[in-house]
Amino acid sequence: MRAFFIAATVLSLIYIFSSAAIAEKVSSARWSSYYDAVYDYNDYYSSDYSYDYSYDDYAYEDEADDYTRMGGMVSVFYMLISAGAFLLALMKIKTKTMKVISIIGLSLSGLFLLWSMMPLASPGSISFDEVAPAFILAAIAFIGLNVVGIVHAFKTST
Repeated sequence: MRAFFIAATVLSLIYIFSSAAIAEKVSSARWSSYYDAVYDYNDYYSSDYSYDYSYDDYAYEDEADDYTRMGGMVSVFYMLISAGAFLLALMKIKTKTMKVISIIGLSLSGLFLLWSMMPLASPGSISFDEVAPAFILAAIAFIGLNVVGIVHAFKTST
């Protein structure tokens, strides 16, 4: 159990940085699409002022949707791993404190597992940069729960 909680703590730190990076990618891709749609300098320098709206303007939106899907997949895998660690702790460590911590961790990871499936289902409706702060706060909470799990795993020597 010690190794599971230490690995889950390291994974939480990696998840925080990766979800922040993915959220930044999504945000920059969305802003790039807005910037290119509003400020098209070719129209100012051309002789005719006809507007040609093509599907090339949506390339950044597709890129943002792809990053949103990637963020959703990373979040689903992270929440499954966290739920697995807390489920194993619930079965292996028999202290009352660890049972409460495991139930809290399972509830939190289950809630965020369901929430992380929303960017996968419709990345155009909800983007990962909108939900990333909540996922980062959840990962910080998981770090705290994992540290308590590490302490109890060393105390009970399982």
